[in-house]
Amino acid sequence: MHNMNSAAQMATFTALTATTIQQPVTVIRVEPDEFQRLAYLQDNPLIVFADSTSFFSTNYKYLTTYRELIFYCYSPTTLRLPDNAEIVKAKKLNLPS
Repeated sequence: MHNMNSAAQMATFTALTATTIQQPVTVIRVEPDEFQRLAYLQDNPLIVFADSTSFFSTNYKYLTTYRELIFYCYSPTTLRLPDNAEIVKAKKLNLPS
């Protein structure tokens, strides 16, 4: 996992959202196994994730792009991701419910 500073995280966020400025973006929620499958289809996927802890459990949120679409998932466990993935740990990730 890569540790990135705030400037690098902002650059990553800007890159992920750049298509929003140019054209409408489709954001698609998938199940964790489908998210993993999409991650493994890519040569060097960029994956942003965050965890949130409540009194009883920890939940994980994941976000990536594939073929100009944005995919995300929620998972009760950490996902196995490709070794060649560039992973960004976000403090918070606001995704649709």
